[in-house]
Amino acid sequence: MDKIALLEAVAQRWNREGIPYAVAHGIEGYPNHVGRDLDVLVGSGHARRAIELAQDVLEHTGLTVVRPPRLWGERLVAAALDPEPDLLEVHALDGVSWRWGSVTGEPHPSLSIGPFGVDPWVRFAKRILMPVLAADHRKLLGELERYPADALETAAAREHLPALMGAPLADAFQRAVQTRDEEAIAELIPLVRRAVARHLWAAQPLAALRHVVRGLWRRAAQPFSPCGPVICIVGPPGSGKSALQEAICRGERFVFTRCHALRWTAPRATAATWMSHAVQLARELVRGVIRSLITDRLYSSRQQLVVYEGCALDLVVNPRRFGLRSSFAARLCWQILPKPDLIIVLDGPDQVICGRNPGLSVEQLRDEQAAWRSVMRTTSRMIALPADRPLDELRVHATKLIVQAFVRKNSGMPRGRMRATRLAG
Repeated sequence: MDKIALLEAVAQRWNREGIPYAVAHGIEGYPNHVGRDLDVLVGSGHARRAIELAQDVLEHTGLTVVRPPRLWGERLVAAALDPEPDLLEVHALDGVSWRWGSVTGEPHPSLSIGPFGVDPWVRFAKRILMPVLAADHRKLLGELERYPADALETAAAREHLPALMGAPLADAFQRAVQTRDEEAIAELIPLVRRAVARHLWAAQPLAALRHVVRGLWRRAAQPFSPCGPVICIVGPPGSGKSALQEAICRGERFVFTRCHALRWTAPRATAATWMSHAVQLARELVRGVIRSLITDRLYSSRQQLVVYEGCALDLVVNPRRFGLRSSFAARLCWQILPKPDLIIVLDGPDQVICGRNPGLSVEQLRDEQAAWRSVMRTTSRMIALPADRPLDELRVHATKLIVQAFVRKNSGMPRGRMRATRLAG
């Protein structure tokens, strides 16, 4: 995916159509490279039109374009699978906003960088001021390390910051930013946050109240606005589940803001009685409900990737390893719980898997592999990958499947049965 050319084409279309916009973040490295997403401040009432035009441009290049829930504003994500999976996001902002209000008004681009209209104050507010208001000085320092504030951003900050926080604090903050003084920035963060909050409530109290209400509504709506996919990696012990999970989370994040590597359940001693069996199954069910309906959905709504080692089907395939006496009622647990968006089953030759886990006999392995293959014939959203492939190759295959799962989740397509398949091994 040539992201530079694609975003240039989108900006050119906006320019022709007269869309009022200013790029807030994403082209700091232009023309050599661009970011994984383009944040654009768009004039009032133009956000949806801007995203529709961007969608038209990107779809005409052959990319698959989806529109995630509008919880965080109008946006789109374009997906490519070949030669390697990739995602590109365009996000139309109605303001560079903190919890109490917007620190920018309408976009006023005063210069062009290539075809992109740029308002230096908007860019400073998004790149540098917002991490401070979010109390994330490490993010700010990382941004300044990559792209220090340029002369135009500095001049715009000198003009606008005193109104937000007073001249003395604005001067101290700018000096700390220019010198990248971590200690000074950390000390100034609470002062800046309080000063900006006071200004926003004093200057625009009704707007501040609306922002508070919208923030509360957004929190309440998060569990009902899933976006990022929830993935499970399953297979026999020694198949490489942990290694693949780590490789996925360590690799390219695309447009996912974070990757959570979690474990669905842990091996434990087999229950001694049927009462203990029932208690253990109830615990797994309660934990699964809490994760699926609350934790995973909150992560997903923030466009984060959730990767589990294992899933509820482990209780069906090998119940004794996970504390149950048998698979009695374990399938009911699987049927009750919300389903992940993708289940990757690692399957491979006996000698490879047994070599990685000497405690697993060939007979045990074959029984478990047969159980997983049986489950695949009756369970949707399961894809088998060969466990004997090199880890980097497996990661690329898995990443393609994750991108496909993300597209399905956000495209409005039915989320029903996905045919179980296996890559040629």
